[in-house]
Amino acid sequence: MKRKAPHHSLLVDSTDQDMADVLHTVSCKVERSLAKAQEVHQQRLKQIHSSKSAEQVTQHA
Repeated sequence: MKRKAPHHSLLVDSTDQDMADVLHTVSCKVERSLAKAQEVHQQRLKQIHSSKSAEQVTQHA
């Protein structure tokens, strides 16, 4: 039986900061892409809304 515990704890100690950096980077990227997605979504909603309005106008005319 090999004992993994000491090696594991050493690994955690050495990579804690790296993991924090990685998580920070990832969360920043996620926030950015969420903001971008929301922007795109808003634009699409506006397009749909304006095209529906245009359709109603042409139908009435």
